[in-house]
Formats: sequence, structure tokens, C-alpha cells
Amino acid sequence: MKATLLIGPPSSGKSTAIAHNCFPGSLVVSLDTCRQVVNGDEGSQDNFALVKNLFDEKLKNYATIGANVVIDNTNCKKVYRVNLIKQLQELGYTEIVGVIFPRTPQECMELQKNRVRQVPSAVIEAMYSSLTLSPPSLDEGFDRLLTLRN
Repeated sequence: MKATLLIGPPSSGKSTAIAHNCFPGSLVVSLDTCRQVVNGDEGSQDNFALVKNLFDEKLKNYATIGANVVIDNTNCKKVYRVNLIKQLQELGYTEIVGVIFPRTPQECMELQKNRVRQVPSAVIEAMYSSLTLSPPSLDEGFDRLLTLRN
């Protein structure tokens, strides 16, 4: 089974790539979607334990049926990527691909003008900074790293 981790700040084009069917045949798992289910708002940071439990349950269920998955989170922090990759490997995913969306904070701010939910610029800048300080690398457990600029 294959798991693809999308990596980039908010508004860098990750969900747009999914909408344009860049990952056919894969099921999407997203903390935002889980936040919507748990909190009624995908931007809400409340009830994180419940949100994470739902996310983990979806991953487990998809692994059980042998589905390829796309993880549509920011995945900007190395510790999150490493823990998620370990979790995916334990679930039986044998191919882990990282897809990096290389956008600057300014580009993300411009792109999000078309979004319903606006992410504060400070959040975008902080995630960009985390990604810049610890860029994805194969030693985290990825089999391949790709760059996608849509």
C-alpha cells in the first residue's frame, strides 16, 4: 500500500492538487476534515484528542481495506512527519511518498484570497518557518520526495 504525505503551509495548493485528481485511486485523510466532523468547523483547534482519534481511526480503517491514502495536512514539522510515517509503516504501508508544495508565505497569502476559510498570516509564516528549519528528507522514512507546484 502507498501513503502520500502532502507537505506545505496552508494555502500552498495541497487540497487543490487533490481536487484536480493528482492522486487518483487514493483515499484522502485530513485533520481539517476530522475537525469539521468533531467541532463543526475545520479551522477549530478544539478537542484535539478527539480529532486525532478520528484521524487515526480513518487511517486504520483504510489500511484494513488495503487502500492507498493521501494525507492532506500541512506536515510542516519534522516530528509530526516522523511520527506519522512510523504510524503508517505500522499499519502496513510499504511505500511512503512526500510531496512538497514550495510556496512562500506571500504566495500562500495571495492564493488564500480565493478561499472561504482564511488562515492568519502569522500561522502561515510559522508553518513556513518550521518547514524551512527542518525540510523533509529521506532519513525521516520517506521512500521518495517530490515537489509539486500547481
